[in-house]
Amino acid sequence: MLVKEWAAREGLHPQTVWKWCREGTMPVPVEHTPTGMWLIHDPKYETRGAQAPAGGRTVCYARVSGPDRKNDLQRQADRLKAFALSMGVERPEVVTEVGSGMNDRRRKLNRLLADPTVGVIIVEHRDRLARM
Repeated sequence: MLVKEWAAREGLHPQTVWKWCREGTMPVPVEHTPTGMWLIHDPKYETRGAQAPAGGRTVCYARVSGPDRKNDLQRQADRLKAFALSMGVERPEVVTEVGSGMNDRRRKLNRLLADPTVGVIIVEHRDRLARM
């Protein structure tokens, strides 16, 4: 997790967290990457290997707003599948759809939400589900 994200979750200023990282006084494990980035490994927020509740399926949902963006759809689906595999999902199912985020006329998403066998839906950004 990035310093800025961890600081926001913990209610701290990012400068304070960077200082703790440099001084080695962080209360949780940290990693300094070769590019200079600090990664925080807080067990409280780690989700690696998380499984879908009660054996539910894990589905990757990729959506683009129009047919002119179809090239982006496959790349988005590939990124989601790679993420799911890195999180320990054995065989992630990928659902793709072309449709606006401004209304609820997204048949495939509505089917996923209504399906009781689906435990987790992975999206690239929140606005893939709906505009907020």
